Amino acid sequence: MIKSVLQSISGVEIYSIVSLILFITAFVLVMIWVIRLEKQDIRRYSLLPLDDSLSGGETTVSGDPFSNRAEE
Repeated sequence: MIKSVLQSISGVEIYSIVSLILFITAFVLVMIWVIRLEKQDIRRYSLLPLDDSLSGGETTVSGDPFSNRAEE
């Protein structure tokens, strides 16, 4: 039934092409972002699940959740 419904829609093949292009674009942008990350940021992100000092996504005024470490 689904096959016959999709075949009856004219121009339905464009949706698969557009969705593939959107996926590839998003994937490439995320890969570029990951490659450009500094090692310090990667280490900070990797420690986030293990950090118990911040509960509920609280951050400091500067927006950096690890900026209060120097005060401790």
